[in-house]
Amino acid sequence: MPDMSPITSLAFSMRSKPGAYAMLLGSGISSAAGIPTGWGVVIELIKKLAAAEGHDCGDRPEEWYKSAFGSPPSYSELLEKLFKTETDRQQYLKRLFEPTPEEREQGKKLPTNAHHVIAELMEKGLVKVVVTTNFDRLLEQALASRGVPHVVIDSPSKAKGMMPLRFERSCIIKVHGDYLDPQILNIEKELGSFDPATLNLIKQVFDDYGVVVCGWSATYDTALREAINGTVDRRFSWYWTRRDPLEKAAQSVVDDRKASLIDIESADKFFADLMSRIHGLEEFDRPHPLDVAAAVGAAKRYVGDNSKRVQLYDLYHDALTDALTNWFDRPPQEPVILSPQTMCDRIKAYDASAETIVSLTATVGRWTSGEFDSFLLDAVSESVRNEPYHFDTPHQSWEPVCEYPARLLYYTTGMVSLLTNRPSLFSELMLTPTPSERNLDSVAAVRFRFALNPYPAMFSPLFGGVGKAVPLSTWMYTKLREPFRSLVRSDEHYELLFDTFEFYHAILYRALHPSNLAGMPSGKWCVVQQDREAMIQSLEHQRLRYGGRAFVQECMKNMGKTWNLEFLLEGIQNICAQMNF
Repeated sequence: MPDMSPITSLAFSMRSKPGAYAMLLGSGISSAAGIPTGWGVVIELIKKLAAAEGHDCGDRPEEWYKSAFGSPPSYSELLEKLFKTETDRQQYLKRLFEPTPEEREQGKKLPTNAHHVIAELMEKGLVKVVVTTNFDRLLEQALASRGVPHVVIDSPSKAKGMMPLRFERSCIIKVHGDYLDPQILNIEKELGSFDPATLNLIKQVFDDYGVVVCGWSATYDTALREAINGTVDRRFSWYWTRRDPLEKAAQSVVDDRKASLIDIESADKFFADLMSRIHGLEEFDRPHPLDVAAAVGAAKRYVGDNSKRVQLYDLYHDALTDALTNWFDRPPQEPVILSPQTMCDRIKAYDASAETIVSLTATVGRWTSGEFDSFLLDAVSESVRNEPYHFDTPHQSWEPVCEYPARLLYYTTGMVSLLTNRPSLFSELMLTPTPSERNLDSVAAVRFRFALNPYPAMFSPLFGGVGKAVPLSTWMYTKLREPFRSLVRSDEHYELLFDTFEFYHAILYRALHPSNLAGMPSGKWCVVQQDREAMIQSLEHQRLRYGGRAFVQECMKNMGKTWNLEFLLEGIQNICAQMNF
């Protein structure tokens, strides 16, 4: 039987033990960005040295140097001889890391695919710590683009003052410093030892974590090799990637740590392959349709038996707890620059983890007679994620995305109340508390009033990249179809049910805020003219299929409002006339 690919083993290990693995990255990780490796710096310096002395070093600069100076070229020796002070060395290296306008246009000296995959691994919590010998900031830029909070330890003083590593969500340890710091470590005598605080920190990483090594030759970093060899614990495996045969120094570390070797073409391809396998495992871990069906089947058995009330509660409670754990671990905690793709990826992740709880909400709401309503309403409140607005970002904040899971349960519960003709549940849903830092008295009818996408490009990847205003609830309409399929078999009736919920939400919102037409709830119901006309007729004449005039009037009564329906409809029709899709 052939051996299992070590990349597959690594993917399984990372998924089964989130946060147990660290990365050790060297200059090879950034070479694809156009940032030279240590040897690349050596070749450039030799060429410049030869030119300065009036010589042509030809195609083999290292041979010219050996002939001219009697010994092979050394990165440390060249830097020390050509630049006499730390500041001189730092100023020379600075231009190697910062892109010129022309380089930026060409995509050079910017985060590579490898950097972005590592950032995603850290965002997912699969990798917690990165130890790097690099001076550049490409990984920090990749983390910032995904909104991943992180700390950077690039000096002994920061190593001394940092929080214990277990309390940091994501940490980058730059053992040689940052290129903007004149005290970066470059030459051999600087690389021979670490400050005690830095040494203790990196030894802790090598003791406590499994390590994935990429782009590090181990040749020049004497102190780092000694730190690795000085650790004795091997709680988790080590993996070492290589493009070429290992030098003696690297092989000694591999032997000492009993590391698994992974042959790669490039860092970009290796990390893309690793992430592809992790995504495959994530897809496998999604709630399987049979698992959802089993949960729904159990709920149906319990609702018909009063003696099973506790089991029904436990089933629903456990599904909600699992969903909340997934939902609340995802949003970032600080201002970030967002992108349509990252926002839409998060929406899809929420959908995947919501399948069971949404299906249970639809089932329990449909087959109970009100005795379980308080649990459904509590689920909506508990699912609200309060994220602060960040007005310094292109899309304001993560809040429209963070509210999405609660909105799924909000729509599901509201549609069930119409399906079962329970205005009491509908009105209680409208007044369900959803407090936020900005409004402690916020209720669901107000909190979830905006289903229209105010930024045409924000959720465009969900709709095939269509760059126009599309109600986000159009996406929810498609995602909620399956949980309601056994309850509403006809697609036509399902669409009417969905649109009626949004339409009545708009009416009752206006009953709560009769003068605020600008804040009128909008969504898919504004688009489907045929359904809108049918719903208006249902309020003027007779109940068609869902809701009706008596239903809405009972809801208003329960909410303590006595507005005339015609007055409310007039404002809503004016808003619809202004919608531009």
